[in-house]
Order: sequence, then C-alpha cells, then structure tokens
Amino acid sequence: MTGLDLASLPVRHLRKGTTVYRAHGEGAAPLVTAVRHRGPFDLSRPRVTAYLATEASAAIAEILGPVAGRTRAVTEEQARRFVVSSLIIRRPFKLASVDHAKARKAGLVLPERKGLPAFAMTRSLAARLDSAGFDGVFYTSSFVDHGRVTLMALFDDPGCGKPMVEVASDFVPGVEAAIEAGFEVTPAHTRAHLDII
Repeated sequence: MTGLDLASLPVRHLRKGTTVYRAHGEGAAPLVTAVRHRGPFDLSRPRVTAYLATEASAAIAEILGPVAGRTRAVTEEQARRFVVSSLIIRRPFKLASVDHAKARKAGLVLPERKGLPAFAMTRSLAARLDSAGFDGVFYTSSFVDHGRVTLMALFDDPGCGKPMVEVASDFVPGVEAAIEAGFEVTPAHTRAHLDII
C-alpha cells in the first residue's frame, strides 16, 4: 500500500446540511460517542475520527451486528439500550471511497477490519489520507446486506472551534431502528423462558 497513488482513489463529497446518523447509548451524548480511539480509521491525537452512517439502519447495525451474529436476532432489552441520533453536517467534506471498485483497481485492498493487525493498516491509510488533504473515508458496512456505501469516518481537529456536526432534534428508538435494519427483535423474556422449558 506504500506505493498507492492517493490521487487515483475515487472521491465522494459530503455536503454541508447532509443528515447523518449515530447509534449510541440512550443516556449518552451522540457527539461524544461518535469520536472514539479504537476504530479502524483513527488518527493520532490530537486529531480525532468521528464514525457516522448515512442511514439510521446502518448506524444501529454496527452496534447490534456483533451482538446478534448470524441469527440477526436481538432482544428488546438489548435494542432498547440504544437510540439513533440524527446529526447535521456543518461543513463540506472530501472523502476517499476506500471500498469502491475503482479503489481496488487503483491497488487499494483493505483487510477485514477486525482486530489490531488489520487496524494498523487502515489507520496508516487514514494518516496518509489526512496528510494528503482528505477529510475522511466512506466505507461499507459488514452488517448491512447491500452494496451501497453507508459508513463514514470523518477526520477533525477538536481545537478548530467549530464542531463538524450539530445534533438534530429527533432520534429513532433502538427497537424501531433495529427492526428497520432487518433484525428480529424478540421479547426480553423469550430466551429465559426457553431455558426454563
């Protein structure tokens, strides 16, 4: 990947005013949970990366997918722990579409984004993109059954003063978002009841 020409990567522009989504704990602030330092495209501090989605269903799938596994089933109790907040992009972003077929044609082959060895490669790519003037990446979800790009990692400097997003007034409850994302949501008592039987 060291010989990759970053200028050959396909670019997508995220416009100011675009609505994006973040799934998070019911009592947590979406802007705080969006920025974390354990994701695939994290930058070195003080730079930060915010993980967001273009669809509410993709946002909740990123949280519930690992819990549900292949069954795609979660309990009401699990789903109710989360909500999906709507956020408004406050400035334009130039993003590299790293899972696009043209990116692979340009020589970019990303590993499965699971665990630290894979993250070392994607974080190195993020640092190069950041230095080259990109504002983040678009990439596909492992838990949404379609080929559209649904996830994004936005690069930011928390010291710049102006937040990259603002919180919209509405949010989607976790149960509703989970059903919309194609998960089977079972009553909280079902598994315990089956254990008794």
